[in-house]
Amino acid sequence: MLKKIIFALVLSLSSRAFCTDFVICMGSFRNYDYAKERLHLLSLSDIPVFIAEVKKGDDVLFYRVLYSDYFESAKDAKAMLFDLEKRAIVKKLGIKDLWICKKSDHVQTISDL
Repeated sequence: MLKKIIFALVLSLSSRAFCTDFVICMGSFRNYDYAKERLHLLSLSDIPVFIAEVKKGDDVLFYRVLYSDYFESAKDAKAMLFDLEKRAIVKKLGIKDLWICKKSDHVQTISDL
């Protein structure tokens, strides 16, 4: 019985260690200046965002504008994504490239607000 309890505890702790958080991407750019401009405009409208570097492959670098909150589930992130899509600044800027992605260890924050 004790072995089963210990096994269940280890399994529970290990599943939490590999839990993936979700984040909302509000734009992805190859040019840092474009990402910086999007960050600036969203920040003026009190949408907390930051820029993260994401490397795809060996030589492709993207600058992603990410919403500052992380979400434990895709469902929670999706609810916020729908809220963000309704915001006036998002509509005014014609931002249609909002999506949910997994937070990963290879994302390096380069600008926080």
